[in-house]
Amino acid sequence: MHRFALGLSMVTCLVITASAEDWTGKKIKTKDDVKPGKREGAGLLRGSDVVKKGTELTVKADDGTFLELDGKLGTIFKTDAVLSSNDPNALPSDGTTWKAGTVVFQRQEDTVWVIERRSEKNLATVKVNWEPKLEPTVLRDGEDGSVLLTDGASEGWAEKNKLLTSEDVPVWAERRLKSNPKDTYALWVRAYTLTEQGKYEAAEKDYTAAIQADATVSVLWSARGQVRRRLGDWDGSIADFTEAHRLNSADLSPLPMRGLCWMRKGEYSKAEVDFTAWHKANPDDVVWHPYRVNAYYHLGEWKKAIADADLVLKANPKDVYTRVAKARSMAKLKRYKEAKDEFESQLYDIASAVQYVAYAQFLSICPDADFRDGVTALQLMKLTQSSYDNAKRDLPAEILEVFAAVYAEGAEYELAVEKQKEAVEKLKADKRTPAAELKRAEEALELYKKNKPLRDE
Repeated sequence: MHRFALGLSMVTCLVITASAEDWTGKKIKTKDDVKPGKREGAGLLRGSDVVKKGTELTVKADDGTFLELDGKLGTIFKTDAVLSSNDPNALPSDGTTWKAGTVVFQRQEDTVWVIERRSEKNLATVKVNWEPKLEPTVLRDGEDGSVLLTDGASEGWAEKNKLLTSEDVPVWAERRLKSNPKDTYALWVRAYTLTEQGKYEAAEKDYTAAIQADATVSVLWSARGQVRRRLGDWDGSIADFTEAHRLNSADLSPLPMRGLCWMRKGEYSKAEVDFTAWHKANPDDVVWHPYRVNAYYHLGEWKKAIADADLVLKANPKDVYTRVAKARSMAKLKRYKEAKDEFESQLYDIASAVQYVAYAQFLSICPDADFRDGVTALQLMKLTQSSYDNAKRDLPAEILEVFAAVYAEGAEYELAVEKQKEAVEKLKADKRTPAAELKRAEEALELYKKNKPLRDE
């Protein structure tokens, strides 16, 4: 496994426990607001000042349970404080319990994880090399300074003092980068954590710094590509995935991610090429099939879209996006009865707004009058509106367009124009909107202004 493979092979530091380490004379920072109180067996505390979170104090004496602080404050629990960031021996999570589900990283960069697999009776341990496919997460905290981890497929024990939690990362990374600003591993881990927190701009900055420090690491390019994709920078993301694949042609994982970006740019033929390259190497993997289904649909390869969709739905009958793409492809082939049945399959069992909207659109714009039903279409759109209202979310442009088509089918052209205008404004406001998509929306608006309904012809 590459040194930056998923799981983030991970500053060897001492773990500070609540009872074994003497902090006398060391600088600490408080985790929470600290207020004067009574120390059991030692009378009242001195003074009445309140020290706020983050204030740096000096430990005057340590009896293993409490910290007696210089000045007026008096005494606080050791668990309410951490050694200051300039102390190389402490991190925020030291001495705390790690909850199940916590993502962990290694403090030191390694090529593989080494974990222990123990028998049920805990009598034997076997060292194994573990290359996690997913981020390792905590299953449970051990009682001996160890922790049980899983990568989603296997599990094993590791020493806590070799690991980091997300809480540790800012202090740990700042410390490492202070001594080496080009520490690619510290930049990587911090960027990963920032990404998980949704701080994409900051994550992109760290990934860029890591790439500048070492531009030969393919997965750094892939990681930045992912962040740029979330930022809507399709061109930047495509360039990053392309470079990642160039640096490591044996790793095809950047290709389907690049395919998603091509899809957002409306370049479906390029997307199909990337998805197909992945499928040739991974014929049994249906994870990316739904995206190729949609690429085929937009390319007018409707029979191929249906064939791909059948593979996906066989593995996962509740894949709404694939079912919708299949039904739309059938409609394009003028197989309207089959399309109607496909749209209605599990329609209310799954209760998906995606399926409601797609079916409402079909019922409004189908060229065959026998399959148009404006009343049902409006009912479906009202269900969709309700779900968005409950979630306190604004309707996106694509749903506003379907509302407009439904109103036009019911000859309510003023409402159709109103909704379509709102959709066009939203598409224009989004600088990432492909020109062809905006043009199509504007043409529909002109149609409604002439009191004409939209037809899929």
